[in-house]
Order: sequence, then structure tokens, then C-alpha cells
Amino acid sequence: MRLLHLSLLIVLLTNCERSPKTFFEDLPYSKTRITFKNRLEESEQFNVLNYGYFYNGGGVAAGDINNDGLTDIYFTGNLVASHLYLNEGEWKFKNIAKEAGVEAAG
Repeated sequence: MRLLHLSLLIVLLTNCERSPKTFFEDLPYSKTRITFKNRLEESEQFNVLNYGYFYNGGGVAAGDINNDGLTDIYFTGNLVASHLYLNEGEWKFKNIAKEAGVEAAG
């Protein structure tokens, strides 16, 4: 009986889960300066019944647009203007969509 208890104790202790490793971290505006929100406003004419893809997001792309080795981000909006964020280092971004000529209207 003692052997059974000891075996169960060993199994329980060795199978205890550690905290899972976090791959992503939610960074606040105060750190990133990213303000993009893909806001959708329904109306009688413009809604999910008339447009089956109403709630599908516009999209996001990440890449290095100025070859500085930092990842820049481009958000496309459905009903809002698109934003192109230039990474200035340390995860701080600046919206340069207007200057770059890619501020597509939503």
C-alpha cells in the first residue's frame, strides 16, 4: 500500500504543469504609440445581412519598409483609414501613412 501511495505521489509531482511560456505580450499605447482600431458601424444598408464578410478584418502586414532592420506594421481598415507604422526602435512606432501616400480611406 505504501508503494502505491509513493508511486501516486511521484506521478502527481512529476506531472505538475509549469506556467506556459508566453509567446506574445500585449503592449499598451503608451509604449508603442499604435492607435489603429478597425471600427465598424452597422447601418440599415451596411450590415452582415447585406455583406457576408462585414466582420472580416481588413488585414495587417509586417515587414521592413526602410531597410533599417526593424519590423514596420501596416494595418488596413474596412471603414477607417489604413495606418502605416514605422518602427523607431524599442517597439515605438510612428504613423507615416499620409507621408508615404498609403492612407487609404476606409
